[in-house]
Amino acid sequence: NGGDVRVRSTGLGSPISVGSVSTSSVTSGSGSGGDITLNGATVLNTNATFLATGSANNGGDVTVNGTLNSKDTAKTLAVNTNGITVFEDVVGGNLALASLTTDAPGTTQVNGGSVTTTGVQTYNDNVVLGDDTTFKTTNAAVTFTTASSAVNAAGHEVTFETGTGAVSAQNVNNDFNQVNVTSAGAVTVIDKNAMTVGFATVTSILARTLSGDLSLGGNVSASGTGNAITL
Repeated sequence: NGGDVRVRSTGLGSPISVGSVSTSSVTSGSGSGGDITLNGATVLNTNATFLATGSANNGGDVTVNGTLNSKDTAKTLAVNTNGITVFEDVVGGNLALASLTTDAPGTTQVNGGSVTTTGVQTYNDNVVLGDDTTFKTTNAAVTFTTASSAVNAAGHEVTFETGTGAVSAQNVNNDFNQVNVTSAGAVTVIDKNAMTVGFATVTSILARTLSGDLSLGGNVSASGTGNAITL
């Protein structure tokens, strides 16, 4: 089994500076991943992977209990665990990550209100929101993988700000409350229940509910041609 890694900030104004961390332990099909816990503001000093995978559902939890930013220049982060990944605070608020990728299975909890990257954000596991949340990129896609990533907004609003980047959230178990789009390319959002599209400025948008009302709470504009708005 993998051992736990816990790092705490000194509290003297210096953030935790990390690269890749691994607590994975899978031998002959068995083994538990250890937990990775970063208690305090954290910066990535290199492109990084947090790896806590275990056999079956025995992955360790990955928890960042503070802000998470890149150091000096934008860094990539991949979080690979079949346990729970928790971002308790803002991600990329001071210096954006280059990209963020989570793997399947498992769950990612986004509690800090925003995730900002210069490149793509790809969520391959289920995503649960602990607050109104903005997913922001610089003309890059935000993707919740259709087969494995259902979004549970838990009653919170979701805002996408991706420039010309596409937004894809097509899992049939998605449960959004209200979706807003400050800017995006092609947007496709499916919800198993009722959903409100608050406002949207996009190239094209397809919004669909499988059960319940689809409501418009603000202006929706699309610059694409043909069937640019499909509800």
